[in-house]
Amino acid sequence: MLTLKQILTQIRPEDWFLSMDLKDAYFHIQIAPCHRPFLRFAFEGVAYQYTVLPFGLSFYEVRRRGSFSGFLDYPASGGIFQAGDFTYPQSISEDARPHGRCLLSHSPGPASGVQLGTTSRRKVVLTDASSSGLGALHEGNPAYGSWTTHERRLHISLSGPEDLPASLEGISSPSPVGLFNNTTVVAYINHQGSLRFNQGADMLSRDNVAPGEWRLHPQMVQMIWLVFGKAEVDLFASEDNCHCPTYFSKQRDALAHDWPNTRLYAFPPIALLPQVIRLIVEMSSSNPNTNEDPSASTPAAVSMTPSALETSAAADKLLMVHSVDLLKSKDGQNRLKHHTDTYFSDKMIIRRGQTFQMWIEFSRPFSPKSDKLQLQLKLDPIFTSHSGILISVPLVDVLEDGCWEMKIVEQKDKRVRLAVNTLPTASIGRYRVTVDSFSPRGRLLFPCTPNDIYMLFNPWCEDDPVYLDKEAERKEYVLNSMGRIYYGTEQQIGGRTWNFAQFEQDILEACLFLLEKGEVAMTEWRDPVIVSRMVSALVNSNDDRGVLRGNWSNNYEGGTSPTAWSGSGDILRPYYKSSGTPVKFGQCWVYAGVTTSVLRCLGIPTRCVTNFSSAHDTDLSLTTDVYLDENLELLKDETSDSVWNFHVWNESWMTRPGLPAGYGGWQVVDATPQELSEGSYRCGPTPVSAIRNGQVDLKFDTPFVFAEVNSDRIYWQKTPDGSLTQVHVEKSSIGHQISTKAVGSDERVDITHLYKYPEGSEEERIAVETASRFGSKPTLYPLPTDNDVSIKIVMDGAGPHIGGDAKLSIVLKNTSPKQRTASLLYEVMVMYYTGVLKDIVKKDRIPIVLTPQETKTIPWTLQYEEYMNYLVDQGALMLTVTGRVDQTKQILATQFNFRLRTPDLILSPLEDAVVGKELTVKITFQNPLSQVLKNVLFRVEGLGMQSVRKIEHGDVEKLATVTLMEKFVPTVSGSQKLLASMDCRLLTQVHGFADIVVKPE
Repeated sequence: MLTLKQILTQIRPEDWFLSMDLKDAYFHIQIAPCHRPFLRFAFEGVAYQYTVLPFGLSFYEVRRRGSFSGFLDYPASGGIFQAGDFTYPQSISEDARPHGRCLLSHSPGPASGVQLGTTSRRKVVLTDASSSGLGALHEGNPAYGSWTTHERRLHISLSGPEDLPASLEGISSPSPVGLFNNTTVVAYINHQGSLRFNQGADMLSRDNVAPGEWRLHPQMVQMIWLVFGKAEVDLFASEDNCHCPTYFSKQRDALAHDWPNTRLYAFPPIALLPQVIRLIVEMSSSNPNTNEDPSASTPAAVSMTPSALETSAAADKLLMVHSVDLLKSKDGQNRLKHHTDTYFSDKMIIRRGQTFQMWIEFSRPFSPKSDKLQLQLKLDPIFTSHSGILISVPLVDVLEDGCWEMKIVEQKDKRVRLAVNTLPTASIGRYRVTVDSFSPRGRLLFPCTPNDIYMLFNPWCEDDPVYLDKEAERKEYVLNSMGRIYYGTEQQIGGRTWNFAQFEQDILEACLFLLEKGEVAMTEWRDPVIVSRMVSALVNSNDDRGVLRGNWSNNYEGGTSPTAWSGSGDILRPYYKSSGTPVKFGQCWVYAGVTTSVLRCLGIPTRCVTNFSSAHDTDLSLTTDVYLDENLELLKDETSDSVWNFHVWNESWMTRPGLPAGYGGWQVVDATPQELSEGSYRCGPTPVSAIRNGQVDLKFDTPFVFAEVNSDRIYWQKTPDGSLTQVHVEKSSIGHQISTKAVGSDERVDITHLYKYPEGSEEERIAVETASRFGSKPTLYPLPTDNDVSIKIVMDGAGPHIGGDAKLSIVLKNTSPKQRTASLLYEVMVMYYTGVLKDIVKKDRIPIVLTPQETKTIPWTLQYEEYMNYLVDQGALMLTVTGRVDQTKQILATQFNFRLRTPDLILSPLEDAVVGKELTVKITFQNPLSQVLKNVLFRVEGLGMQSVRKIEHGDVEKLATVTLMEKFVPTVSGSQKLLASMDCRLLTQVHGFADIVVKPE
């Protein structure tokens, strides 16, 4: 196999590379016909066999008899043991003789397929092969062997279980058969990396096993602890083989540094034994009172006591971690400030983008001058062996937003309290914590297990993509564990209460278990778009053994009727405790309830939404089609579209940075398995605002959701020659009374207006016809006879200022020799800088008459009084203009984003700047709003200052001018900049600077 080093030698300038996912290509590797009978299974009474190499488990015949008695206790009555990539059943039916075709082939053999017999015991053997030989581990017992000269010439893939070394032989069976579980191959293909759980077998298979990587069996170590007491520091260890919570991180560190004054344990490499013994003798002779400590008897071999090693000066300098307190109690400041105090779990649960605090107790007082400290946070999978993420958190003097950092905020003798910053875009999940301490005498690592940190999305953090600005909505869509789900018909709407149970026992663990089943890299767990899309696929079990198996048959034997469920806890807990066995049964409201539970538990604001008269478009026509014969009787076989009395899905709140501005906010997420989306049964996230405007070209699954709420129901008659004629259209029969629970109450709220314009309005028809252009019947609606009118929005100069009227222009140009008329609808909405639309500020209609060849400019004004109570963030707004030309039916549509400019701070030096002399700078600010600015804060930095100067000014009256006189003493000559900014809730992005030339003293 080529190594990376060899590949790099072949790279030349201007070479280019292609990355390809081989997961599906792997199925193109054919299996030899003579081996296909060993890859068979039965399903619903039919026997099948693989004709190409499968993922997961498949059978392989072992061609030798005998036993593995010296290695395994294998029951004579039958059983299975797993050897790395092999699992051996003791007996197998030899009756089925299937024939192969395609990916899976049907076997004409007995319906029973392959019989594995009764499993009385399961034994696991980890194996790995290399170019040198084969290694295996079973319950800590190693075995290995080398290839012969002939076997070394063969490709490694040709080495099968018949090549297991003699030391593993001993399993007696009349017909042993191997069962492949090629998880290692899958890991390499999908993630380009190996799996850490099989490192021992991998090392055994090679000739050059590092002796320093071995350790005593844990049971032997426990016996040593019983005799001599439990040691606190492992002198020769690594993360994978340490027996103590603290250890020296490299083999030779223990010889290069002084040892701490505590009970020590050492299991050094054989090559280092003479040096270790020599050091023990020297230290013992220099301290004749070694055995006076009654609590520390001298252990055998190299298990050592602190008194035998003590040197007081060195012990004072080594920085050991004695304990770590993550302050994780439910009523403590971390859980309360992070709004995680309602989780049943007593683990450390926090939200990203927010600071948390922790205490560390050392062996001596921490010295900022000579000691260093950092945290290692490792996002590791809990239930699988996928690759994780390692984050180093440095110790700094001043915390900055948007960085992994920590700061000492309090020190009491040997204890320090840390404030730790987390990123608002960090991957969610369980992080293992290790304290990494540095001192002049060495480095020590202190794993904090089982004190792990569970990190969630944070709707309270403005920089998190799931941020919600209203506390009432955060309490409803994240913290409320009870909700209402609506059902019935649009004339008879019923409601039922649902227990989302997102904070109950085992639910958080179940949600993380579910994410790991998604087989998406943990680096993607930072993105709510990817996480919500993954959850929509995993809540149903159609193609990935997800949570719920659907059933619409009215026969629920062997499971629970969908109408019997009243909450998600009794669904998620059994699924988690059974390691992923789908729960029976679910329908749309159950899928929606469970999806709400999972996403709220992970921190994504989510609600259940019910659409009455909900269409199911099966051919991407974006219409609901009904087919009739010549006698107007329904053609059932050809009418595949349907209309459900009601359908329940979810909406989740997030930004959509990959889409144009204006499409963040509520996104449809639907876990009910209806149609495939990119190869899986999933739907969303789909921008609700895109559905409203008919923008079905935006990701994800917008055409399908649009058809659910706003498709026309079209009746087609089939003529004798087989052609179809449109005989009737219902334009307002789909998508009514779209409902969700109100914020803070159990009332039903109709949100149909978020999904579409009023039925029959010109805007609604424009949305339908715009969407249909992207469907499988793009010419269904009449196309415009001409496209001779253009529209655009223009802004003069740098744009409007906040506090004043916003003035834009709508420019229309008629290139036709004929008159054109239209009615334009404009709508202006407040928008976050992330592209999430908030509120409609103003909407109205403008009648238009264009003479032949005329270009007309229409002034458009938004007065300050109209927008003053709506502004958010950085004063961003979006103006949307739509209409239709009466004569040609041409659709006119355009959008324009603009912001209301904020005033600048004016910085004016009042004298020449000289090094070492006081300089006065005047800072001037005028409030542009007819409103009082509350709690105004100024920040000043630059000019050689080592920290930011904060000036709490208080309130600023409406339209008032503020003048600050600030004094500075420059320390460096040359061209410098002085920066200032002003911040308050009503007015942001106010700043200014001055260029100042500082003269030498």
